Amino acid sequence: MRDSTDFLNWLQGGGNLRSIRLSPNAFTFALMTILKKNHLARDFANVKGFKYIDDLLVGPCIQQSSTTAPQIAYNTLCVLWILSFNDFAVKFFEDDDMELL
Repeated sequence: MRDSTDFLNWLQGGGNLRSIRLSPNAFTFALMTILKKNHLARDFANVKGFKYIDDLLVGPCIQQSSTTAPQIAYNTLCVLWILSFNDFAVKFFEDDDMELL
């Protein structure tokens, strides 16, 4: 369990998309995989993980020049879907400032 938490912390290392050590495609795929564990989803949401999602939605998901944009968008929507099953994430979906819905 500790290794998965360490991996999540490594993924979120810099605090914004520009400082991520992976491509957006790899980053979103990793999130989609590890956030299926409730304790990791909670940690992600508590560390402003929804800011990452917001940044993905207005950046890499809609870049017209990127051939990976559709895959990044799919992965990001899957992450949102996974998080939507957790009660602790509801407040982020209801946040009007984030405009996720």
